[in-house]
Amino acid sequence: MRRILGGMTAALLILLFAPAIPAHAVSERHEQTSTTSLVQDKSATVACAGNKIVVGVGAYISGGNGGVALTGVVPAAGLGSVTAYANAQANHSTPWSVTVFAVCRYQPNLGTERVAAAAVDGNTATATCTANKVVVSTGFRINGALGGGKYLTGILPSADISSVAVTSNIPATAASPLYTFALCAWPQPQSWQRTRSAGLVTATATKTGLADPPAMQYGWAETFGGGAVITGTGAALIDGFGANAALEGTFAHASRVAGSSLATVGSRSVGLDSGEWGVDTYGDWIGAWYAAES
Repeated sequence: MRRILGGMTAALLILLFAPAIPAHAVSERHEQTSTTSLVQDKSATVACAGNKIVVGVGAYISGGNGGVALTGVVPAAGLGSVTAYANAQANHSTPWSVTVFAVCRYQPNLGTERVAAAAVDGNTATATCTANKVVVSTGFRINGALGGGKYLTGILPSADISSVAVTSNIPATAASPLYTFALCAWPQPQSWQRTRSAGLVTATATKTGLADPPAMQYGWAETFGGGAVITGTGAALIDGFGANAALEGTFAHASRVAGSSLATVGSRSVGLDSGEWGVDTYGDWIGAWYAAES
């Protein structure tokens, strides 16, 4: 009993003498889904209502099974809406759809802005926030269809979330550039951090990853978006990413590219032409918290 009381006393002292934690504004997550059909090219747009603006973006494919590429999640320049784009392989035979979502919020002192970057060569386009701002969510646009062999393989926020890099499997060209759109904001009230969840590298056809909040002693953290990176040697594409519905974590979904061949070795499947693969999931967090003691 004395040990329990001692622990309770220590916890109360921390709460009594630690600096106050500021409150945070309320965010809303809205989504819109395209028609479900065999149409090869689709898009879906969702808008924020009233005086709210987009502070987070994301999208996911349903019915893709590795045969549909998410080719863009583009926040409008004025941050009033988000549009997602997707393209199916010519021989894709399953009805599919694309869902786009926006995290909307009215909080002028966040200073949210869209920073765009383009690559016309190489596999990566990196967008960097202006001084003292951090990445809170990321969009992209790949010019080129899955039928042409191009798809998304990475959305990687830097360790200090001051920048974010988007990668595709095939280098960009002047005729088919790669775009990154970073949503940047002040890291208020006082805390910001990138979290990562490493996925297993196997031959599984589809995978989902989840990135949890920072470890904290007390306080609060929120996320408007994150990223994902394909690992291993497998031919796999990212076909879903963003903050979850409760804004309590970020998710990523990825699929082996349709047409990749597999063979059975012993009791497991292995890739013949592409090997095994995984997906790492990242979360971009801001808030006011005190880190948990290690």
